[in-house]
Amino acid sequence: MCRKNLLKTVLLIFLCGVVLWIVQGLLDRNWIYPSFSEAPDDMMEEFYQLTETEDFQVVFFGSSGFEWDIDPMQIYKDTGIVTYNMASSGQPAAAGYFLCQEMFKTQNPDVVVVDATKLFDDSFFDGGYHYILDHMPLSMNKVNFAKYYAAQYASEHPSQKETDALIGALVPFYQYHERWADLSETDFEIRDKVNLYRKGYYPCSGVTKSGMNIDWMNSVVEQSDATGYRKDIADGTVNYTEINEQLYNIQLDEEIWRLIVDMKRICEENHTQMLLIKTPAYGHPIVESAPWTLRQSQIVKERAEQESIDFLDLQYDVDLGLDWEHDAGAGTQHLNHLGTQKLTKYIEKVLLDKYGLSGKFSAAYEEDIPIYDKICRLMDLQLEDDLYQWLNRVSELEDVTLFFSASDDMALGLSPEICRTLNEFGLQADFSSFNYSDAYLAIVENRQILQESSANRSITSEGILENGQKYSVSSSGFIAESKSSILIDDTEYSLNKRGLNIVVLDNESGLVLDSVGFDLHDAANASVAMRNYTNSNLYLHQYEDYLMKLDAERGIE
Repeated sequence: MCRKNLLKTVLLIFLCGVVLWIVQGLLDRNWIYPSFSEAPDDMMEEFYQLTETEDFQVVFFGSSGFEWDIDPMQIYKDTGIVTYNMASSGQPAAAGYFLCQEMFKTQNPDVVVVDATKLFDDSFFDGGYHYILDHMPLSMNKVNFAKYYAAQYASEHPSQKETDALIGALVPFYQYHERWADLSETDFEIRDKVNLYRKGYYPCSGVTKSGMNIDWMNSVVEQSDATGYRKDIADGTVNYTEINEQLYNIQLDEEIWRLIVDMKRICEENHTQMLLIKTPAYGHPIVESAPWTLRQSQIVKERAEQESIDFLDLQYDVDLGLDWEHDAGAGTQHLNHLGTQKLTKYIEKVLLDKYGLSGKFSAAYEEDIPIYDKICRLMDLQLEDDLYQWLNRVSELEDVTLFFSASDDMALGLSPEICRTLNEFGLQADFSSFNYSDAYLAIVENRQILQESSANRSITSEGILENGQKYSVSSSGFIAESKSSILIDDTEYSLNKRGLNIVVLDNESGLVLDSVGFDLHDAANASVAMRNYTNSNLYLHQYEDYLMKLDAERGIE
């Protein structure tokens, strides 16, 4: 009888544990890869997967600047050096500190690279802590991290109990137990198995053009040093008053600096060298916290020298050759694929020349090169803004369908070179004979023309591709509707720009890869691409998600 009762008790405990595990999975914030708007738990998941087989030579810790700007797969392909990027969006400096200790449980890298971004502003960001805490296995290190977080949380929220924050940090179910009202169908969906290949890097094919630059930012700092004034005008008399308010009074966060110094001590105890780095970032220094000014750089250099910490400022110490009109990916604090390639290339040089590292073979990294190369090829296409180069890049893609549709006018800016290039690409129309306001459309599936037409009225072509997707392409010139439409499965993908609009569809996945326009009415800018970069990045990550699922099922050829 006692045995039966014991068995029942054990079974009940087991069932309760299973139910609790399922409920916790439903109630947590579903920070599931690859959605960047949610926490990048893939970074933690992939790290723990790789530590079973890999010995990292370099590990990066930092916030989104590192996450967007440093690409470990590029480093491996170029040099053979095995690195991992443990950066995450809004990662607090303390999270990097405890992550570093977590890393040393299984790894002994030659170099640890730490982000200097949070040294002047480490504003409390709850998600930045939970991104890490919710996916860190229980250990004494996690308990200490949770205690640190709870103290910060209580300081930020005086009406909340520190104990509750501590329990929530250690038991996600407690943290999210009030989330019942937010549950939706997606919470009950089984997560698709994916191949995590990024090594902590976040790929971006967007472009941000701000109109600002680094010199302007530092000039604002200098202007803020000047004595202010106020003029009061009354009865024709001007009363002048000086204002001695310090507009830019930047101060190093001493608590965060102590964490950096302690990270150096931990690295030394593990016979690892530490490098402090600041990635490029600019903006309005008075109203934003992320811009990195020359004054901040000078402060950190002085303190780093006092503590014998290697510090490299990638904004002021070196020329990365960044073109901020094309290389900025999100605001002016992150780089896109073009900028990341340049910055990562310099990191490679530092690792090779300064630290004397050499490459080695990694089976896990080798296996991920095919999917990585596919993503890079797509980003190269999406970031190409020259018509001739864009056509070259798209011609290298396999199993794609291209949809062409003109709007308003695509004739006045057509140069003989552009006409020849379009014909060499495979289009058969006599573009040199096009009249102002002619409509034009073409559908090219795997380099075979399914339809190509022009008219001085509106035209439409509809059909079904070999993969079963239906399409409807319309074009009308200036005297008609001045409209381009490219519908794929009833979704509009044309930018509807003046000139020639082109959409690229991957036939296997059924996903749009790129949507671009060229203003062939304007001879001066006819070969310059026009895009909606928000959509480009969306297409990138939809395709990436498809490849990761496909790779998990059968591998990428």
